[in-house]
Amino acid sequence: MALSYLEKEDENEIITQDAMLKEVDIGSATKVFALELLFQADNGFLYYLDCSIGTIVASIPTYMGRLGVMCQNPSNGVICTGHNDGVVSMWVPSEKSYVIKMFAHPTAITSIACDQTGSYLATCGVDRKLKIWDLRSTYDPLSEILLPMSASTINFSQKGLLALGAANTVQILRDPHSIPPSNASKIFETISPNVNRRVISNAYLSHYAVHPVYRVRFCPYEDVLGVGSSAGISSILCPGSAEPNYDGLEENPFANKRYRQEREVKRLLDKIPYTMISLKSIVGEVRREDLLEEWEKKKAVLLGQVPKVDTPAIKRNKQKGRSKPGRIEAKKQNIHFERKMFTIKEVLGVREAEEKLRRKVSYKKINDISTLPRPSEALVTKKKLSKRRTNTALDVLIPPKEF
Repeated sequence: MALSYLEKEDENEIITQDAMLKEVDIGSATKVFALELLFQADNGFLYYLDCSIGTIVASIPTYMGRLGVMCQNPSNGVICTGHNDGVVSMWVPSEKSYVIKMFAHPTAITSIACDQTGSYLATCGVDRKLKIWDLRSTYDPLSEILLPMSASTINFSQKGLLALGAANTVQILRDPHSIPPSNASKIFETISPNVNRRVISNAYLSHYAVHPVYRVRFCPYEDVLGVGSSAGISSILCPGSAEPNYDGLEENPFANKRYRQEREVKRLLDKIPYTMISLKSIVGEVRREDLLEEWEKKKAVLLGQVPKVDTPAIKRNKQKGRSKPGRIEAKKQNIHFERKMFTIKEVLGVREAEEKLRRKVSYKKINDISTLPRPSEALVTKKKLSKRRTNTALDVLIPPKEF
């Protein structure tokens, strides 16, 4: 079945699913920020496909052979790929070369996964070793776990649990990057000043499938692990794997059909260009330069330095006596002074305070007017005054007055 798009541009070629089946590996595809689809091809290329317009926005040659292992860093959108020489590379669509390249295993990498916070990276190789790497600053290994067999698929949950799939066995580890306790010298072996090696002996959960396991994925906001095998998809319960608290503005698991449609439109409106994807993401951060610039302006005003304002251009009035040079110059000076005062109030934050005071005074006046006696109430008895009468014709003709 072909994949079509509503927005079609004549100068751009529209990519369909039938066309992608010949060149790319559909099973290794992943979505970047839910609006861009990334494919890795057998020819060693990375393709970024924009799902909103259906065109390829970036094509990056890796020069590292066939790509079969890939994951995405959810925090910044950087793509991590594993290669047959044991190297892990990180890619962004705005660069034609890798931004980070690290040697992880002496053998080929079989699976790779990144946690939800973007702080830890898990890799597994043919040597049956599972390594946890620190992606925050040092890119150093934190722990090394020796597995009974090499894991073909791994995945992190929202709360940090790590699921491993090897042959027909699924194992779930809790805190694989944690520091070993002081009384665990028999299980842990220090192989470097910062790395501890241990043999997996007691997993948090274990599940034995009838058929070989191809992929494991945690369900968001639910304590469920999905297991894909040659016989189909099965689900197992995994307590403590999902995030119990969710942000309704970002992801709402109880959303109806209309809410999901509106969320798709909002995501398209809030979509950032792919060029903003970088190793050090600036999305959602505070720009210190803007804060410093604002403080410098405020400090200059407090020290008595009047900000510079452009002189306004005044149109000549064609009425008699209205376009004299003196009148035009006086009007310029008045507008120039108003602009200066507006700029000073805006820098010092006086405008916001004045606006709040004006709203408060207007609201108080409305409440005071609503409590004044109405003229129509003079024609009714005191017994009927217990209920407030609505506006009548007499109230409209004679507005209420203060006594």
